[in-house]
Amino acid sequence: MEKENWLLEETLLHEKYQIKKVLGQGGFGITYLAYDQTLQQNVAIKEYFPVKIVRRLGNTLRKGQGEYELSATAMVYPQNGQEEKYLNGMQNFLEEAQVLFGKFDVEGLAAVKDYFEENGTAYIVMEYLSGPTLQEYEKEHKGKISEKQAEILLEPVINALAYIHSIGIVHCDISPDNLIFNKEGQLKLIDFGAAKNKKKEKEEQYCKGGYTAPEQYLEKEFVGPWSDVYSLCAVWYEMLTGIKVPPAVERLQKDRLKNMTMASEVSEQTNNILKKGLSLEIQKRYFSVLNLSCDIKSNMESKEEITKQYMKDTRFVWGTLWLQITTDINERNISQEKKWLSRRKIRKGIYAVGIVLLLFLCGISGREYYIRSYPQQYFTYKAKQKNDYYILHPRDKEYTTQMSGYDSLMKKIKKYSYKKENWGVLACYSISEQEVKKLNLVSNEYFKFALSETEIEKAILLCMNIKKRDLESTAYASEGQVYQRQQGKLKSLTVGFQKQKLVTCMDHEQIKIIYDPIDKGVYKVAFQGSYERVKLFMKKMNSILCPQNYLTTEDYNYILDHYKSGKSDYVSYKLGRQYKIMLDTTDEEETEYKDYEVSIQGDQFISNIY
Repeated sequence: MEKENWLLEETLLHEKYQIKKVLGQGGFGITYLAYDQTLQQNVAIKEYFPVKIVRRLGNTLRKGQGEYELSATAMVYPQNGQEEKYLNGMQNFLEEAQVLFGKFDVEGLAAVKDYFEENGTAYIVMEYLSGPTLQEYEKEHKGKISEKQAEILLEPVINALAYIHSIGIVHCDISPDNLIFNKEGQLKLIDFGAAKNKKKEKEEQYCKGGYTAPEQYLEKEFVGPWSDVYSLCAVWYEMLTGIKVPPAVERLQKDRLKNMTMASEVSEQTNNILKKGLSLEIQKRYFSVLNLSCDIKSNMESKEEITKQYMKDTRFVWGTLWLQITTDINERNISQEKKWLSRRKIRKGIYAVGIVLLLFLCGISGREYYIRSYPQQYFTYKAKQKNDYYILHPRDKEYTTQMSGYDSLMKKIKKYSYKKENWGVLACYSISEQEVKKLNLVSNEYFKFALSETEIEKAILLCMNIKKRDLESTAYASEGQVYQRQQGKLKSLTVGFQKQKLVTCMDHEQIKIIYDPIDKGVYKVAFQGSYERVKLFMKKMNSILCPQNYLTTEDYNYILDHYKSGKSDYVSYKLGRQYKIMLDTTDEEETEYKDYEVSIQGDQFISNIY
């Protein structure tokens, strides 16, 4: 822990909370023991302090009476280039505090008493729990706790997790040092610094050895209640055996997790529950802690009604993601393509990303490290994954008179848009982005790439080695039309709304991403710059945007030679039936600077009804 980051003792926060000492520091914050001068009681205060991206202004060491003492101002500042990330993280920190504020009636949860912004950062005030932690309790009991006692101790923790899962939060950091006893001897769950909100993606994940579920290493978008189930079962296993569960990374290579039936005091039922809860594959694990608690059957009858409500809410919030994950895994298993958690396949990949996984164990975001190190490989694989999914789950949207509500939709379009042209069988309506969103009209004029707008932008920046400091400006523009066509008695709508994001970089370079603002599907990606940079963009991004249309070196050379020959300022090359590459030349007369532009875009989508 870095003491120079700590607030000094006697520091007064919010005009009433006096800092007494530091209780601990993690990757996202510092926890203090403080005294509430108004209520005259001790409290715990969590300061938002993501140590990797912030600093405290004016931290120095001064010489005191025979020793050096820390002297610091309280102000916290993000490091250069980290401002947006810092502010987003602080907003998430405060939003989670709002959700947990005043929840004193939730058993097993350390409730939030207050929260506020000060010193350029944010603070959460919680009830102070003097301990010990479960980690300290285990040491006192020489690493082994009876099966019955473990169930009793974990029951309030299960209840707390059931509540937070039902409101869309996953703790992501359950471990013996984050479970602490209150003065009544009841365990409570603390430290939501690593928590994930269903509505927002967490940019970083800090992993903690054997308590961390495998998806937190490999696919953070798959994190859900089942991830906390894994962590809880890892804690439970350790309570019963005194042995830590091996890190999931090691288990994926060779699973050395010991069967607990070797210990005679552990029942077969508990062994089976833990075996299921510690499964490396999500679809074989419990969906939520409530499913696990039903198998325990430990004094759950008295909480039947609230348990049913928690389960109902949890299914509503997380059910779609669960189905998406399990369906995706099953589809890959059926096709015998890259299985997400097949040990045979994973073993090969482990050697390629071994250093990444080691970084995870050290508290570093290994997945992000891998993406930055091998962006083309990562995003190509991601695109193939999504393409496979869309083959089985087509996203092409058709609006015809055969669909329910067509006439009602047409009336709304006429009401909210401006009619431009009417050519008998074709009527054209100009429509704004606001109205498109209001009507939830998904564009269906062009084929779209598998990756989303944000994924494609990130891929371009990484593959082209464009740093944040190289970005000069970002501008948006949008336009859209709705075309009404008629084929015999059948009428249909073609929605062609395009939102353009134009990113201007140094050295006259520009990135254009044209996408559908409703489903974030991208129709066109363009890059403008020098000939060599355009050439690099085409080779890097084609495999990412169109992984199903492989181009050889000879193909690239043919296109580029024809383009470079000067016979034409414009070249178009088809990529299968869905996409095409287009190259153009732009001259800036004022600067005599010659730019080249390459675009990879979707072809016009032809509906099956024509």
